[in-house]
Amino acid sequence: MNGGVLKVRGEKPVRAYLDLNSLSKPISRNVAFDNVELVVINIENQSDLFSKINLDNLSGFTKLKYIQIVCRVDCNQNQISNALISSLKNYVIIYSVEKQS
Repeated sequence: MNGGVLKVRGEKPVRAYLDLNSLSKPISRNVAFDNVELVVINIENQSDLFSKINLDNLSGFTKLKYIQIVCRVDCNQNQISNALISSLKNYVIIYSVEKQS
């Protein structure tokens, strides 16, 4: 999802790509998402580090187990942890820094 528009590749995707705009409201359950186990969330700029990431809005992904946060700017574990909000489930959270050159 980029700019709030979700794109599905393949018939039964196991991975979904989102940006922070897509997490501003709950994502509705959709049969196309029934096999998604991994959501990748991209943080594209420094100001995104101050946004709250409401993981409860991912409840439309009924089989979701893993959330990968990809920082395209310098970030650390504390910044990611402080941005996350979740009351529904415990997910495995993975983060990486992949600065663009």
